[in-house]
Amino acid sequence: MTKPELLNIVDTLANKFYGAGVANPITYIEQISLLFFLKMLEEWDDGANQAARISGNKTESIFIGDKEKFRWSFWSVNPNNEQMFKFVRDEVIPFMVY
Repeated sequence: MTKPELLNIVDTLANKFYGAGVANPITYIEQISLLFFLKMLEEWDDGANQAARISGNKTESIFIGDKEKFRWSFWSVNPNNEQMFKFVRDEVIPFMVY
């Protein structure tokens, strides 16, 4: 992803937050940062697992078993925004905290 593409995504998200009544930039930047972190966490986990397979080392995914549902690629494709928001708020964030 290029810098202009990233800036475009952040700008689009900021406009959506503002349109939803979240006018304080600190609030929506915090939320955008969390979303980027969750995406990057899955990418890091996938990379660590791939590197372990290549090197013959053992590693365990943080998304193993019943935690698979916390992968970005699992919940981010839900077409129902209300369900996705509820899942992230009620399940993904508590998973990240503990």
